[in-house]
Amino acid sequence: SQGVLVTVNDSLQGGATFEGLGSALVDVFMDESAVSPTLVESCLKTWSSEEAQSLAASLLSFEVPSESDASSEGVQDDAFDAQAGQSLDLESLENQLKPVQEYATSITFESKLDNLYLVGAGVRKKSIIKIYAVAMYASAQVLVSSSSQGALHAAARSFDGPNSATAFVLEMVYSVGAEKIAGAIAESVKPRYSGPESDIINLEQMITEGVNRVGGQAVKGTVFRFDCTSRGVAVSVNGLSQGSASFEGLGAAFVDVFMDYDAVSPTLVESCLSMWSGATSNTLAIDLLQASSRLATKPGVPSALSGEEDRSASSEEDLESVKSDLGSQSSEEDLTVMESIESELEPNGPGNVEPLLLQTNFSGIDDAVADNGETIEMSSFAPDLFSQIYQSQSRAALGADSAHFDDGPGHDYTGMNIRQIATRRAENFCHRKQIMISNEVVAMRRQLVIQSDALDRIKRNLAIWH
Repeated sequence: SQGVLVTVNDSLQGGATFEGLGSALVDVFMDESAVSPTLVESCLKTWSSEEAQSLAASLLSFEVPSESDASSEGVQDDAFDAQAGQSLDLESLENQLKPVQEYATSITFESKLDNLYLVGAGVRKKSIIKIYAVAMYASAQVLVSSSSQGALHAAARSFDGPNSATAFVLEMVYSVGAEKIAGAIAESVKPRYSGPESDIINLEQMITEGVNRVGGQAVKGTVFRFDCTSRGVAVSVNGLSQGSASFEGLGAAFVDVFMDYDAVSPTLVESCLSMWSGATSNTLAIDLLQASSRLATKPGVPSALSGEEDRSASSEEDLESVKSDLGSQSSEEDLTVMESIESELEPNGPGNVEPLLLQTNFSGIDDAVADNGETIEMSSFAPDLFSQIYQSQSRAALGADSAHFDDGPGHDYTGMNIRQIATRRAENFCHRKQIMISNEVVAMRRQLVIQSDALDRIKRNLAIWH
């Protein structure tokens, strides 16, 4: 009733505290002109049957009554106002943060990565050759600890708290093969890690596979992201997740590569210390830590820093809390009835309405079928895309102007029947394949140019010797 709270990827953005705005947002999805008719249909189908209505009435009868409606509403209003105010306070602090341009490579890194803050940026060199620019992102607690290299190193690798993480973003400025870049990173981690060598091999394979997925060459502009936690290291290449090397101690070892006294990028360490060791920046770091802590620990409101584990366990915890409250005022028979009601809840609702899934991994037009075996009729657009993919393509067809995802057929399924949806998904599948092949061709041409330049240099050297 007080307005709308907004979160994006579990990051609380604040509250628009205007009376009636909450109802208006509900209207967007629930009125006669709802933007998602399928949502309305699903709600009605799930709970409109006699069995579902009976179950809903039973659940309602077991709700724990509040002491007074007026008191309850007041508490909710206070929680809303507190959360909105604190989130806006954190937002005003975060607005003071600015992107940082790494000096040697001129690559710019954003001031925030998900719920982590930019600590500093540097460059990794091999002799005089600049290989990649690197940035470190961490929690506000790490920013506060940036008074010395020892304190910064200890804080970045300690992973205090259940959702604590330190992330490294690497952007290539020199083209390197998949095996070479993966091997170099693995060799840096290996002497710092006390676990079995197979764990390092697992991490190396993830990096190699990630580069192979984007053309087999870590060309200039390729971006690696490594999220280090107490559970291990998560790897992504150009935004594509490769999975996680989940081995205890591996996350800390990866942090050591960039933060210990033999760090591979001394300029990164210098940048982190210079950015956050000053009086003004240290005060800002303390304010960020306090604001983040208030939001994360506020009772009765969701944590802006909560992760997947919090979300996956929330429904089960809510049910258990209701049971415990009921236990203080209900008989054993009532609790037994409550448990029997919960057991009736199906994964897809009490009516167990199974959605009709569509096959999307077909290799040709004739393979496009729904799960019930029904053949899907394809539009004229799909055969054209299939012919572009599976027929031979000239250099002009896939030149420097490679395909872009935004040029595709789109993803709006509103008002479509199942045949039309299947056709649209087939078109999107074909377009993604076209993009993938296009990017692979571009990568191959870049490699040919590199090899050609190398051959030219050899010829010149031979001519000099002759």
